[in-house]
Amino acid sequence: MAALRGDLASRFTLDIAAGKARAVILSGVNSTEFRESRSDIRPDLNHLEGVLVMGGGLLIESGGSKIGAVGVSGAPGAELDAACAEAALDAVFERLEF
Repeated sequence: MAALRGDLASRFTLDIAAGKARAVILSGVNSTEFRESRSDIRPDLNHLEGVLVMGGGLLIESGGSKIGAVGVSGAPGAELDAACAEAALDAVFERLEF
């Protein structure tokens, strides 16, 4: 597990990012997909301690298995958070497939 935060980022970005990653672990799909597919219970899910159903959380897979999640917070919008998460996973793709 690792967490990084820019010097000027709010300390809450770490909490938000972790909550997004936990939503991925809970659902088994990327947080944006989870948010869109479960609009019927999304408000209730956001009351689960430590879980935040917002875009910016991505599933980590290796060898066809789900092995974890990454959550990103701090960009201006969930779409950019998700793009940052995707770039991070792309950067370590070869290591994950090993």
